[in-house]
Amino acid sequence: METVDQTLVTACRSRGLRVTPQRIAVYRAVAGSTAHPAVETIWREVRRVLPAISLDTVYRTLDSLVALGLVGRLGALDKTRFDGVTAAHDHFICTKCGRITDVACVHPGPLPELNAAVGEVRSATLQLWGICRSCRDGGAGEECRIPGNGGGAAAVREK
Repeated sequence: METVDQTLVTACRSRGLRVTPQRIAVYRAVAGSTAHPAVETIWREVRRVLPAISLDTVYRTLDSLVALGLVGRLGALDKTRFDGVTAAHDHFICTKCGRITDVACVHPGPLPELNAAVGEVRSATLQLWGICRSCRDGGAGEECRIPGNGGGAAAVREK
């Protein structure tokens, strides 16, 4: 089984990209998080290891990691968030607290009719929006308010 670092090295080398300390730190921050962090949260985390890293460098590094297929980008209530899990899955986003929860794929497989109409669909994700159990059952609970997680959102991986 490949480690996080080996995955990054393999992907970078396959595209002729250098494996830099910035790429390693940013990738570790996203891949090691279950919180679908926003770029500012990633930047704060990476600054613990690389104090001089700029927010712009984190943005550019995330763009390169998305292009490599190592990180997913998803839109949420407050801002763009990033996901280190690249295996097929969907998301439930709470419209009250912003919590993002990974859920098993609920959409159908390939849609030949859609491919014929628009071109070649290579991937798809579904974002489900609603009120999470914690908010529904009594307001935004403590588990919804995790400090430093881009607007108080948390993620719970339900397997």
